Order: sequence, then structure tokens, then C-alpha cells
Amino acid sequence: LKTGVPGTYRPVGETCPSTCAQLDAGCYAQGGRVALAQRRALSLTDSSLRSAALAMVEAARWSIPARLHVSGDFIGPDRTVDADYVEGLVSIAETIGARLGSLAVKAWSYTHVSRAEFQSRWDRLFAARVVVRWSGETGPWGAVVLSPHPGGYAKAARAAGVTYCPAQAAKDVGRTVTCLECRLCWERPHPVGFRPDYNTRPTPDVAVGGPT
Repeated sequence: LKTGVPGTYRPVGETCPSTCAQLDAGCYAQGGRVALAQRRALSLTDSSLRSAALAMVEAARWSIPARLHVSGDFIGPDRTVDADYVEGLVSIAETIGARLGSLAVKAWSYTHVSRAEFQSRWDRLFAARVVVRWSGETGPWGAVVLSPHPGGYAKAARAAGVTYCPAQAAKDVGRTVTCLECRLCWERPHPVGFRPDYNTRPTPDVAVGGPT
């Protein structure tokens, strides 16, 4: 993983809210190498939890967080939030914390599920030290896809009031910064802005100062 930490995959579409603006409209997980992994992933709750447990335990051995569902989201077979999956993640995180006696973040992820549907689940996960960013939002713990800007994506991020992803900013100038080196996404609530991925063209969440 480019994140530099253990991660999991869930299938795109089956586990995603139908309201996601990126679904079938440039979602990064529907193209490139991530697409290969997500097509093999299972949406079954038990399978997702086994993968999460393995990733989170392995990450905890190195005192780092795991990246939950690099592809996919928190939706279950009935097209609502998979409550068993969420509670299973909470239980895994709490068990790891009890064994290691650590307050460190156990995992982080992103969701396109609305606050109205997910806020109470978000609170449960956050209390267990699983951080979830709100995709498509510029508020606290938000994450957005930036539109092109004549002055570059760093200026687009500043105009939108978000922090330009340090890993992507480094890549713009030929350097490499992993998520593990940055830690922004799980340590600070300030919203993060990402440029469209190299392999796909997701729909921008915020259009600032330039054509899309």
C-alpha cells in the first residue's frame, strides 16, 4: 500500500451508499490496481471483520494504525449502515487497546455515508480510536476532491480552506511522503483536499478557481 500501513478492501458498489458522487463517476477504486483488489473482496460482514482484525493487529504490533477499506464503505446488504460491521470494528479496536494499554489510533478510513445516517456510528468508532473522515465535506474530519486550479492544487486547497494532501504535494515535486510519515488524516481534524487520482478522474467535491 502507498499508505505504508496494513489495509483492507471492500467491494465498491455493494458496500457504498448509492448517493456517493464518485460511484461510477471516476471513483479511484474502480480503476488501476485498487480495482483488482476490490473486485476480489467480499462484502460479507464476517469476511470484512476478519480482514480488519488481521490488519489492525498487524498494525498494532508496530504501533501504527491500519487503513480500513481502501475501497468500499460501511454499507451492508440491506443498503443501510452495516451495524454489525461497525460494532465489530469497535470490539476489535477495544480489544487491541485493552491488550496493549494504548490510546493510539487503531485505524482510519473514509465514508460517503451521510452524517444523518452515520453520526452515531462515527461517535462509537471515534471513541474506540478508529478515525473516519467525512468524504465530500470541508468541515472537521472532512476530505474532499479538489478541482483543477490555474495555480496548482496547493492553491486550490488554500482557496477551499483545506490542507492539500502532503503525500500528493510531495509527489508534485518528485518526492515521496507516505501516509505513515504524514499522519494528518488520523491525527488532526482539519479537512484534507486531494487532487483527482492519477488513474481516474473522480468528480471534484469543491470547484475553486478553475475549470473542472
